[in-house]
Amino acid sequence: MKANKKGFTLVELLAVIAILGILMLIGVLSITRYITNSKKDAYVQLARDYIEQARNELTLGEYKVLKYFDKTNQPDIENKTCQAPPQGKITVIPLSAIGNQPNKKSPYNNSLSPYYPAVRYTKYATKENLLGGYLERGFVYVYNTGDEYLYFINLWDSEWYGIRNITQEEELSRKHIIKLPTEEIKDNTISEGEGDIWNWEYFAYIYLGKSTGADTIGIVGANNQKYRGLLYELCYSGSTYTGD
Repeated sequence: MKANKKGFTLVELLAVIAILGILMLIGVLSITRYITNSKKDAYVQLARDYIEQARNELTLGEYKVLKYFDKTNQPDIENKTCQAPPQGKITVIPLSAIGNQPNKKSPYNNSLSPYYPAVRYTKYATKENLLGGYLERGFVYVYNTGDEYLYFINLWDSEWYGIRNITQEEELSRKHIIKLPTEEIKDNTISEGEGDIWNWEYFAYIYLGKSTGADTIGIVGANNQKYRGLLYELCYSGSTYTGD
């Protein structure tokens, strides 16, 4: 009796290779999606941690007042404790003041530290009207509705991964974590030493400039509830800025 020595045909081998390729592609896509979602979830948790720490430190009176936005007299401002805002107003806490951790990194392993701009960022964000000449990576906002204090945040890391809009604590989710498209960022030194941020309205720090402190900030909360509030106080850690 002859043994059956028939092997796989070329078509069968190609079919097996194709199936393995498809399975591998599905596996790679699944792993990539898992890593992406994990980083976004970690970024959301980081934002929540910043808010929680800011809430605790503000309550404990650990911040000082860098600037009053709606007070004409500022006697002994450097010794004033930063306060939660009155109704309809917003107290702002820079990211770098929270926990005083200047070397904090995002889940994408990019810096969250403020940086000194080598160029000027439009007439609304010159060195002279930024906080100490530094661009902040983000802020926590405390808004008083009259019934409760709501907490919001926006932040970016050094490669522009982050939360584009000023987002309420309860609304934070992975869908809010994006990488800002490069076409919306222009940070190029030219002969006059000026630079530009395209669509600069996304960058909340501009509202905190010395010449724009009277502006109201529009923020969107849970269930698409919209609020507008005047800036009240800008807090700092006591060491991050000089208050000049």
